[in-house]
Amino acid sequence: MPLFSHADFNEDNTTRLRVIIMPQIKRPPLTAFNQLLINEKVVFNKLLNEYIQKLGEDWNETILRDFNEIATTEIFNDTFDASKHKVAIKNETFSLALTDEQREFFADKPEELSKISSMGFVIEEKPLPIIC
Repeated sequence: MPLFSHADFNEDNTTRLRVIIMPQIKRPPLTAFNQLLINEKVVFNKLLNEYIQKLGEDWNETILRDFNEIATTEIFNDTFDASKHKVAIKNETFSLALTDEQREFFADKPEELSKISSMGFVIEEKPLPIIC
């Protein structure tokens, strides 16, 4: 496996790396980067770069191991209280994928579709695939 690269900065790895580095700057593991002070961000980035530079070819296993260690010892332990953690809401809209029969039903009822849209639903152009 090649070394960790810029292409590996996907959402999952970024979250894992943040959880790994936060305790090193004396912050709770689930602290969001944007909650840090400027000087903390500088130290965080320095420690993150050092951590990444030390990763070998088995970087994925190392990140998962370190993340799981922190998750089980510092997050999901006997004192864990879910109410003390914020949940990030990435998308406040809900998608509604209509079947062909539903589309036919609403074809001559645009006002009904408008009511559904006004409740925060986004009507998908095509039905989404069902994943089992």
